[in-house]
Amino acid sequence: MLIAPVFNSVKDLKLIDKLINKYSSKLSTNAYVKNAHYSIELEKNFYKAILDNDEDNIIKYCKMLSSYQMADLCIGDPIRSLKNNIICSCTVLSRYAIDAGVSQITSFSLADKYINLVERVNDIEQLKNICGLLFLNFIREMLNSRQNYIYSKPVNHAIAFINENYNMKITLKSIANSINLNSQYLSRIFKEETGMTITEYINKVKISNAKHLFCYTNFTITDISIEVGFSSQEYFSKVFKKIEGLSPKEYKAKLKSFDNSQKYIKEVNKMEMFKENLTQEQMLMMQEMGKGFMVYKYQMSVKSFEEFNGISKPGGIALVGDSITEGFRSSELLPEYYILNRGIGGDTTEGVLSRMSESIFDTKASKVFLMIGTNDLGNGRKPDEIINNIIEIIRQTQEKLPNIKIYLESIYPISKVEHEKIDKTMVGIRSNQDIERINCQLEKYMKEKNITYIDVNSQLKDENGNLKIEYTTEGLHLSALGYTKVVEILKPYLDE
Repeated sequence: MLIAPVFNSVKDLKLIDKLINKYSSKLSTNAYVKNAHYSIELEKNFYKAILDNDEDNIIKYCKMLSSYQMADLCIGDPIRSLKNNIICSCTVLSRYAIDAGVSQITSFSLADKYINLVERVNDIEQLKNICGLLFLNFIREMLNSRQNYIYSKPVNHAIAFINENYNMKITLKSIANSINLNSQYLSRIFKEETGMTITEYINKVKISNAKHLFCYTNFTITDISIEVGFSSQEYFSKVFKKIEGLSPKEYKAKLKSFDNSQKYIKEVNKMEMFKENLTQEQMLMMQEMGKGFMVYKYQMSVKSFEEFNGISKPGGIALVGDSITEGFRSSELLPEYYILNRGIGGDTTEGVLSRMSESIFDTKASKVFLMIGTNDLGNGRKPDEIINNIIEIIRQTQEKLPNIKIYLESIYPISKVEHEKIDKTMVGIRSNQDIERINCQLEKYMKEKNITYIDVNSQLKDENGNLKIEYTTEGLHLSALGYTKVVEILKPYLDE
């Protein structure tokens, strides 16, 4: 600890008093500023609401905490003061999170991420946004950890032991010894209450922490396998794929493919404070924030799909794709059909391949309409790779669900014409030439395999091959008229 040398060097109490008097005159008068500090009781009530999974009180105490004026922790420098306040909050939250059952590596990784991010930002409004995200992420981790506390005391103790020691060699005997229980008895009640064996739970915790390291660090797969306590990378990869459905390498690639940072930067640049003098450091910061947000949004979307699949009715129509699909308002455009929208903004062909179960296999749908690939082009992927991935999506679907009816839509056109509506930054490096090449090859392949191919593209284009102005909002996404036209095109296939 950095404080240790101070105590080692200061032996005289009078000297300590002298140092305190010397510096106390320079301290901020926060104690005399109304609402500069909230009470410890409020903080404890907020923490208790999280532990009790009490949503109403979480919101109530969040509002109360946010109403307090932040303490002046750096006189004359409001930005540094705000940074110090956020870092203090981060430190407190990380300790509360660990007490609530969040693993140390998860809690400290999250804290380190936000502290580093705070130090790279010098705008008050952005810092306030980061502070809000900080609280939300820690609350989410604590709420997720609370599910462990529905078990009996011995099982809770075993879970706590595993969460604290998952990165070391843990055996049933070592866990049982730590809580003075018979190994066989602990093994039996653990399986009865959690539905998992102790080994399965240990591996689940290891992989959960490995996923956090993939998200928040640049560690290699080998480094992460060692960090979470696996004896070999080969065994780590085997367990990871069993639990997550894809290998560590595929998971890492999935995270990389969801980097929509350029879109995020464009939105930020529209704000007055970033119109000019955006430094390279700020660009990097925005990229990191954009990536973090997109990954979090993606994970929440996939989790939502999984939950809704559990209550979906058989015979629905699954729409699978990216933001163009996500923006399809089926309840307004097609109220007479049972539509399962499985679109995620920013997604790619690799992304769909990583979520086949949540988006297709487990939906109980009788038909699936697939439209994906434009973001692959936006990310610089080669047309042949995109074609191969789309074919693989269809192959896996046919193999898993031989009776489902598959419809492949062409990739929609884009527009870069000179017009007040068109935003060339949003359209990016996509070109209608590449789109046409992909569509032509896919149409030929689908015909050979007797799979329905729907040429939407040609019916959305103007005489010059661009997406019609009235059908788009900015050159890439569809307007209300654009979606109406798509409905007109798809309707005969929906009725088959």
